[in-house]
Amino acid sequence: MGAAWDPELQVQTIECLLEDGAEVNAQDKNGATALHRAVRTRCAAAACVPLKAGGDPTLRNKAGSTAFHLGVQNTGRGGTRTEEARAAQHEIVEEFLRFGLSPTIKNGNGKSVLDWAKSGWIREMFAGKTP
Repeated sequence: MGAAWDPELQVQTIECLLEDGAEVNAQDKNGATALHRAVRTRCAAAACVPLKAGGDPTLRNKAGSTAFHLGVQNTGRGGTRTEEARAAQHEIVEEFLRFGLSPTIKNGNGKSVLDWAKSGWIREMFAGKTP
């Protein structure tokens, strides 16, 4: 992680934007929402903000991925395999499950979150969560 990355600042920024009237489900040119970005940077606290504000976790970015799909994948970001990143990923996946999302949600290519979950510990979290 770069020195400039600050999880608390990410939370404050999202909260400030929402308080000032930003649309919680606004998508950038790549189709990413604040939720997609928070999940990709492995900031569990920031991911909770749009969820609790009514953000739609099933929205797909232009690549066809929901934020939940990104949550179970390696982000390609430095430090992804650190214990800190794994703990944040665990918290994010738990939050999606608490929110009532099913790992059977499909992306734009017809692949479910479960299909994308390669880590055994993530697949174990889904035990009993699929129809």
